[in-house]
Amino acid sequence: MGFFGKIKQNLNHGGVKVYLQAPTTITSSQTEIPVKITLEAAQQCQVDSLEVSLERRFANAGSNNSPPPAPVVMGIAKQAGPFTLLPGQNQSFDLSITVSSPDSGGAMAQTFGKFANAVSSLGSQKFKHYICAKADVANIKLDPKAEQQVVWEGNEMPGITEHVNISLN
Repeated sequence: MGFFGKIKQNLNHGGVKVYLQAPTTITSSQTEIPVKITLEAAQQCQVDSLEVSLERRFANAGSNNSPPPAPVVMGIAKQAGPFTLLPGQNQSFDLSITVSSPDSGGAMAQTFGKFANAVSSLGSQKFKHYICAKADVANIKLDPKAEQQVVWEGNEMPGITEHVNISLN
């Protein structure tokens, strides 16, 4: 395969498309989120694993020329592989994301939660929530993925309700 063929293969994400079906609204009391992932192959490929996660991101992250903070993964589900997809084949997986509150993550998660609540109480940050699906396709550097923004109803930080007072001297 020539140089341009390799570029085309990587940009085509190995000939696999990822489709995501998930709820559009999630409540803070939910512990499981059912999702359906469908993979569609344009060419034969090996999928090493499939992963779907619930992420919380700062809505206005990366302003003032600063890099955006990493998203907080609130839950994850995996489908082990490897498995082979043939050209034209569609394969669907029903997975359930187990949502964990920051309390289950220990002191570090609580500290982050208190900080996030403090920042949020200042009105400078809001969160957006996404369900993200990614297929780990063998020999492809840019794994195919899909994501969907979801509406979060309830506390911004489940399990953490107190606000931290900070003073700016």
